[in-house]
Amino acid sequence: EDAFDVSQTNGILAPWKIKIKTKAGEKFPEIVGYKYSEPGEDELEAKEPPKGTEDYIRYVFGDHADEALKVAYCESKFRAKAVGGLGERGVFQLHPIHRARIAKLGLEWDDMFNAHRNTDVAKILFDEQGWGIWSCHIAL
Repeated sequence: EDAFDVSQTNGILAPWKIKIKTKAGEKFPEIVGYKYSEPGEDELEAKEPPKGTEDYIRYVFGDHADEALKVAYCESKFRAKAVGGLGERGVFQLHPIHRARIAKLGLEWDDMFNAHRNTDVAKILFDEQGWGIWSCHIAL
């Protein structure tokens, strides 16, 4: 098991700096700590991410945590295994239209049933497109 820092090269949380652990044969590394990094910032404040879904959402979304919690609750009531009528998956009910984007991030569609992976992808989509892609944005 190795732990190392990756910055903007992991294909998932750029522009996040993350600390990950890998195990031999593991398809996707475990994220053990990360924080948003401002341009020119070098230090990583690695700490164990929260285990609970709501705390993890707060951890990932930072200043937008209250909004993210409202959207996630409205979409799935924080249920990681939730499936919507159009095949949406997970806590943030990510729509199948995002499958190609998810694949480009190095993830499988089934990974969206993992609350942390789902939240990570939701944050990326939010940063790119805002809350408008979620039907529950009306809860804000």
